[in-house]
Amino acid sequence: LEEMPLIGFGSATIKGADCVTAINTALDAGVRLIDTALLYDNQPSVGEAIRTHATPRSEIWITTKVAFFPSDNPATDPWMKVEEPNFKGGEAASIDMCLSQLGIDCIDLVLIHSPCATAL
Repeated sequence: LEEMPLIGFGSATIKGADCVTAINTALDAGVRLIDTALLYDNQPSVGEAIRTHATPRSEIWITTKVAFFPSDNPATDPWMKVEEPNFKGGEAASIDMCLSQLGIDCIDLVLIHSPCATAL
């Protein structure tokens, strides 16, 4: 896509087969922007839905987020998936991990997730 779609589907809190089904439903409804994050621990399912849906990858905008945790304070919230590269300062490794988990060769937009430098 040459332009970012105005309406997207956020995938926070959905995982596994439910995630694949939800994204397929969104794509079937015409949604062309899919949002995920390393933090959500669902990128393999998001990638599966994108790779297997009839909509060509070239027509789907994928946004992900990296570097959630301040480097001086790991996560304590139990729903958060702590991946070593998901710390501030590990952005390049985080992007590589996202590409691998999604099973794609290009992410359209990568955001710094919660861009604070230290724990609040």
